[in-house]
Amino acid sequence: MIIRAALIVMDARPNPKLPPLLADLDAGDKAFLGGHVEDLRERANNPEGQRAAFQASSDMQKWLRRAAAGDDTRFLQAAETFTIRLRDSMKVASNPKQGIFIVTSSEGGEGTEVSLLKLDADVEVARWKELTAGGVKLSILKNCLPGPGYLQKGMSWPDYRSNSDVVIMDRNRSEAQYFVTAFQLQLAPKASETEKALHAAIVHLPPDQRRRAIVAAADRSGNVSTIVDEIKAVAPDFDDSRPAFGAATAVPGYVRPNQVQARIATLRAGDVRVSVPMSKMESAVTDPVRKGEMWEVTVRFPHEPKWE
Repeated sequence: MIIRAALIVMDARPNPKLPPLLADLDAGDKAFLGGHVEDLRERANNPEGQRAAFQASSDMQKWLRRAAAGDDTRFLQAAETFTIRLRDSMKVASNPKQGIFIVTSSEGGEGTEVSLLKLDADVEVARWKELTAGGVKLSILKNCLPGPGYLQKGMSWPDYRSNSDVVIMDRNRSEAQYFVTAFQLQLAPKASETEKALHAAIVHLPPDQRRRAIVAAADRSGNVSTIVDEIKAVAPDFDDSRPAFGAATAVPGYVRPNQVQARIATLRAGDVRVSVPMSKMESAVTDPVRKGEMWEVTVRFPHEPKWE
């Protein structure tokens, strides 16, 4: 349930009205904002939900704790800090969309949660409706704001997943970059990118190590850094220097169930190629052997092969 909220108009320049004020929300307003927060936080339960961590030098957690402190003054101080950071980041971005920036604190399952949402909207409608004493009225803006399920940019803290500080929404990563920059975040790669990197590192191992690595990675899911540690234990030449694995202070990605072993591995030379799921590399195709001027492999089929 929403405890506090501040709504700030962010126009295309942007020039937000500061300091922000506490929004006066009725039950419908709280349900509207609560729906956005729930939709955002639900992404933490999705295996494909992206992870994000604060940069090493970030002070964001200090301000988020202040916003969650249960005090109106501290909440508004934090909301103003967040607004200024978003304003400054938008000012150097290319064609940022105008909209409403919303800072909320809400009751979560394990304590107070703080969410920062940017709802893209036509704020020309909103600007003249802005009240001198009461700030922006959500009830006036609902008709020009996207409903729950259509959030473009947002983050919610804390995130209870490992290797992640906040639940993040970035439907368009290039468009959302100014949002990520404003709040000093590093994004983990998406699950599909992490799985691709893991697959590439495994298939390029020497044959004996590759076989052991495939067994170590089979049926595994979860934080890629844990899987990489297990692969390194049996395949010391495995290249763990990729950012997707958490190298060089990057945020490690996540691997979904049954995805790595199902990825297609391709043995190629010139215009000849053999493609099999990685899980069948060892059982279906032999390692290349040099025969005079040529290279030879044996391909084993479970059924009679036919040309296509």
